[in-house]
This record gives sequence, C-alpha cells and structure tokens, in this order.
Amino acid sequence: MANTFKYVRGQETLQALPIGSGVVVEIGTHLKLSGGLVTPVAAATDNLAYIGVAKEAHRAVEGAGKITVALPNAEAIYRVPLDAASTWVVGDLFQLNSTQKLAKNTTDAVAVAVNAGTSATEVEVMYLLPNTTGGLRFVGDAS
Repeated sequence: MANTFKYVRGQETLQALPIGSGVVVEIGTHLKLSGGLVTPVAAATDNLAYIGVAKEAHRAVEGAGKITVALPNAEAIYRVPLDAASTWVVGDLFQLNSTQKLAKNTTDAVAVAVNAGTSATEVEVMYLLPNTTGGLRFVGDAS
C-alpha cells in the first residue's frame, strides 16, 4: 500500500517512533509496534499491534533510528485502497490485510468508514485508537 494512502483532511497526530536497522518502510506503510519498534503490518493478526501510518520512509541501508508516524486519532481522515471493490455505510469497520489494504471486517478493526460507498475501491476512514496492551496507554486505561 505504500505511497497510495492519501491524507484527506483534519488534524494529524505525528510522533517520532523508533525503527530497527534495515527495516524497509515507504511513506504510507501501515505500521505495528513490535518489541518497542515500528515494523510494517504483514498479516491481519498484526492489527492487534497497529500503531499508525508512516509519514517518512526508511531504507534497508539505514541504521536504527526514528521515523515520523501518524498515530490514530479521531480527527484525521484518510482515503485508503480496499482489497476488493466493496459496499459499506458510515460506521462500518475495516481491518488491514497482508497487502496493506483495508477489508470490511469487524474482527480486529483498525479503521471506521466516515462516508458510504457502493462498489468502490477506496474508502475514507478514521483510524481507531489502539485497544490492546501492545498499543499506546492513556490516562485512565486499565493496567
């Protein structure tokens, strides 16, 4: 999905997060948090550790460091490709698959539709806040 994800509108929450040496990331790659480092989402099971979208690239020849990531929030809207043409309504949930595309699915969802679509190949979404112990922790979260 790299470089096909599109920021549409709203306020993004950007944060520099650590990345390991040699990890290849392009702008627009969906990322997960693994061992305190960001890595590309590679399977639907990675949705449980979803942390955001890469806003800068990291090449295989680069060492460990930090890259800017757009964290999930309730203000930013993105247009994202679907794995197949689909029909949905506002509020439908989507999960990432191994090709870095969204699929309508309520299991381990990472995004919610903010518009309706019929037989479309892209959807406008808001990314959901992390809801696992592998994600960000907020004041008031259960320990």
